[in-house]
Amino acid sequence: MPLLLAKDDPVTWPVVLAAVGVTVLCVMIHYEGLRLIIRRLRRRSYSPRLAIIATVLCLLILHFIEICLYAACHSVLHANFGARTGYLVGDYDNTLFDNIYFSAAVYTTVGFGDIVPEGPIRILVAVEALTGLVLITWSASFTFLIMQYHWTRTAKDEDGDDGPPPVPPRPRA
Repeated sequence: MPLLLAKDDPVTWPVVLAAVGVTVLCVMIHYEGLRLIIRRLRRRSYSPRLAIIATVLCLLILHFIEICLYAACHSVLHANFGARTGYLVGDYDNTLFDNIYFSAAVYTTVGFGDIVPEGPIRILVAVEALTGLVLITWSASFTFLIMQYHWTRTAKDEDGDDGPPPVPPRPRA
């Protein structure tokens, strides 16, 4: 019975290591980005509308950075290992735009199908799709908590309740 990843397979290991490395980096960046957003929101008293809009825009920037990291990973694998790590076939010319476009389609799990992975690179693509799904869901939960905090505070202010507003939960290190 063959192993999933043979020790002597020089092609699969770079893809697996790249997938693990870029995924860990993206999760760390996302966590630190969320911490930074919460810190900035706590320092000042923003209007609910401004706080929510700023949160969403910051999250979009975070996701774009993560998509670009995966795009760079695709590009580096292609440049250093070429066809040995697999191909991206279809309407693909290995340009910066193509790599960002492909990563955005995979990360968001849209997967248009005009660029298709073949070979070991499919491992990286699968991990990217799963990571994108998790990070987008994490962002949605975070946005909900920010909205809930601001809307609860606004509702209490309108009711004449002078009690202290609830504090959003602190991320644990």
